Amino acid sequence: ARRQFSQGDSADTAVRTRRLAPGAAYYAVYAGARQIGQLNLSVDTTLDGVRLTEILVIDLPYGDTTRQLARSSDYYLSRSLRLRHFTRNSFGVGPREQLVGQMGADSVLGLSNLEGPDGAPMARTRMRIPGDALLPVMLPYRSAFGDQLRIGGRFEATPGPLP
Repeated sequence: ARRQFSQGDSADTAVRTRRLAPGAAYYAVYAGARQIGQLNLSVDTTLDGVRLTEILVIDLPYGDTTRQLARSSDYYLSRSLRLRHFTRNSFGVGPREQLVGQMGADSVLGLSNLEGPDGAPMARTRMRIPGDALLPVMLPYRSAFGDQLRIGGRFEATPGPLP
């Protein structure tokens, strides 16, 4: 009942995110003066929320050559910018690995770690986390659309207590 009748900040944030426009940003990753990779960030609006995507590709030194390590992450958020689920894939060096997180009822996060070419499950766990958990990729959007920013003001994001 409390969630239904006291949505307060969440409802206000959901209204403000209607102004969120899809977009993408591209960054070069440097080590000294040498470019060793790239980072692509994109935001896309969906019918019921927001999808944030990160793709990081890095060329790592490996003997006389380099090996490429890639990581892609997709975060699906509600219109009020709360985490619904995410998928992170890592491949290139070592076996392919996938981490899948799904927010369930009452702020229970289910995590599944899959590894190898066939995606064999390596580990599964469930844990209770704060309903307004904030991942680093979500910070700019939550601060801007959560009505936290003020000219000349200061914004602090404090992590909630984890079990």
